[in-house]
Amino acid sequence: MYYTNDIYELAMAMFGFDPDNDKDFENAADKLEDLIYEKYGIDSENFEKIVKDLVKFTPIIETALTETKVQGFVDNTKQMFLYKEEVKTPKNSHQ
Repeated sequence: MYYTNDIYELAMAMFGFDPDNDKDFENAADKLEDLIYEKYGIDSENFEKIVKDLVKFTPIIETALTETKVQGFVDNTKQMFLYKEEVKTPKNSHQ
């Protein structure tokens, strides 16, 4: 099983683990794999593919520090991204 850190933190938040707790962070991988399969009937690779497909439907936000446009899933309580991707502007775009 392989997760990028952002996908891993998103999965942890979805299932009630605390990414800021080192013990949770280190021990959640196998539990998450099982929970994702039980809830969605998919493995971690397909979960990551779905997250990457769904992020396109989240609002575009410009970051304060770098003014980079990103989309992603946020933790509203902590007011931070759990997973984000930079918005790629199409080459033919006149934005």
